[in-house]
Amino acid sequence: MKAENMAKLIFMQSRYKSRRQTVKEEMRRLIDELFATENLCLSTRQTGCPQNLPR
Repeated sequence: MKAENMAKLIFMQSRYKSRRQTVKEEMRRLIDELFATENLCLSTRQTGCPQNLPR
């Protein structure tokens, strides 16, 4: 029973770590997208661009 609980704990930790890594990658991707959009807006001076992007 104790070994089973340990296995579950290790499994949960590994799942959490991989999920946390996925979240980091997703955040990085979103930030990259945001900056790409902002740079596009600055370079083309489009009027339809969101004005509330963080600097």
